[in-house]
Amino acid sequence: MSLKEIKATPLSEVFKSTDGIQNLCQLCKDKGKWGMYVALITPNQGISVDDYMKAAPYLKYPENESILLNGFGYFFFEHEDDMQYAFNVTVGDRGPNEWNDYAGPAKVYAVTCGPQGVEVDENT
Repeated sequence: MSLKEIKATPLSEVFKSTDGIQNLCQLCKDKGKWGMYVALITPNQGISVDDYMKAAPYLKYPENESILLNGFGYFFFEHEDDMQYAFNVTVGDRGPNEWNDYAGPAKVYAVTCGPQGVEVDENT
């Protein structure tokens, strides 16, 4: 095989929709897992990566850095409590809360879904 033969699969062939929430619900149903979709709100508007990592502390780990690069990502969980914890520490439009008191300019949109493919909550 040559390098020229290595081709990425278009996302349109992987996901049935370009809508992150629809994709989350379908993926959760297919996997039978709890899930969360996150998206950086107003990326590249002078908001630092450090601020996004404060708004969503799990973004500070290297395995999650693709979310900082792409502006969105998916997480899947075996247990509802784990998903709920990740959701709770994510500061979105609702602002600071008892799990994360970050009150800076960065906001991270989060929506959760159950293993049946039904949306549970969003932080707007």
